Amino acid sequence: MRDVHHMLNDLAPGARLDLDEIEREYGREYRNILLDELEGRSYEISSDGIIGHVDVCPDCDGEGLDKHDRECPTCEGYSMVEDYGKGKKPHRG
Repeated sequence: MRDVHHMLNDLAPGARLDLDEIEREYGREYRNILLDELEGRSYEISSDGIIGHVDVCPDCDGEGLDKHDRECPTCEGYSMVEDYGKGKKPHRG
């Protein structure tokens, strides 16, 4: 069985991960461990299997405001950003 950590080290935002295929090949327990590890590393997986990374907004350090106390243009005041391989966008979730 392929090591979960090894598989995760190969992933990057925007990669596609077929959870159903992983479950068929390695079993439900492996799939659940993989999902737990993804969450622990601040990754999400969209309904169509795209891997995204969630992090504190690098431009406002999670404050949601820019240096002029206006809404941060990067995170739009949400304090967090997500990247699904197409650049950082506000994380509204």
